[in-house]
Amino acid sequence: MERHKRLERKRKREDDERQEEERKRWKKMIEDLKQEQEEEKKSREKVEKKRKEREEKERNEMKQKHEEEMREMKKKREDEARKQAEEWNDFREKKEKHVQELQQMLEDHQKQREVLEKLYQLLKNQKGDEIKELQKQVEELKNKSKGCVIQ
Repeated sequence: MERHKRLERKRKREDDERQEEERKRWKKMIEDLKQEQEEEKKSREKVEKKRKEREEKERNEMKQKHEEEMREMKKKREDEARKQAEEWNDFREKKEKHVQELQQMLEDHQKQREVLEKLYQLLKNQKGDEIKELQKQVEELKNKSKGCVIQ
């Protein structure tokens, strides 16, 4: 009987040891799985972080490109407006200059007409000294004005 008890205890001890070994093996498997899950989680987080950084970089690049295009469009619009204003100013200045030239020509022609009218009247009346004075005035007008109608 004693032998039987010893065997029984030995089996029990061996069972206990097997159970302990089995429990340790399961515990190690669980820890390994947890570690693997943790590493997988970290890997996914790392991949997600890189994806977000890449997307943020792409957004920033697109934003910068858009801002640059907007600056270029604004500059182009300002340049065109400035060019148009300069052209308008040049046109206005040329117009004013032409108006002044035309006014001057009109005044010159008016004076020439008056001198011619006086000359005609004097010739009609045959007054010699006055004719010489008018001829002097005609010569002055010829020299002063390019478009003198008196030849």
